[in-house]
Amino acid sequence: MTGISIGLLFILQIVAFYFIVMLYMKNTKLQEIERNQQKLLQEMEDSISLYLQDIQEENDRLIREWKAAQIKEDASKEKDELSIQKKERQPIPSEEIPKVQITTPKAKAAGAYKQALLTSNPVSPELESEEQTVHRLANEGKTAETIAKQLGKGKTEIELLLKFNRST
Repeated sequence: MTGISIGLLFILQIVAFYFIVMLYMKNTKLQEIERNQQKLLQEMEDSISLYLQDIQEENDRLIREWKAAQIKEDASKEKDELSIQKKERQPIPSEEIPKVQITTPKAKAAGAYKQALLTSNPVSPELESEEQTVHRLANEGKTAETIAKQLGKGKTEIELLLKFNRST
């Protein structure tokens, strides 16, 4: 009986050593995979940091170029303004200025203006609301776009004003 139990213990010990070796091999593989993952992670971090550094350098270069272009543009604007101011300061030769002689008497001209005012009788712009101004200009045959430019409003806003007035 002791022989059987010794044989059985010997077999169980061999099986236990086998499982211990298997677990050791799995543990070694797991550690190796973990080291590889750490190495890959480090490489990825390095490549991303290099990429970000390149982007930062490119952005800095673009900012420098943009500032240089702005400085050149400002300098050219100043030159243009100076040349325009110089041209404006130069007197116009008398040959270029046409001399206009008024041949109609003042009384006759004033009468014509009074008559024109009585016939047309436009509403003064101070007393006229925006909506009235829009409709007056539309009745004169101007497009919504030209009315918008003239009043400093949006084209769509003018079109809506005209549509609402037509529907009411």
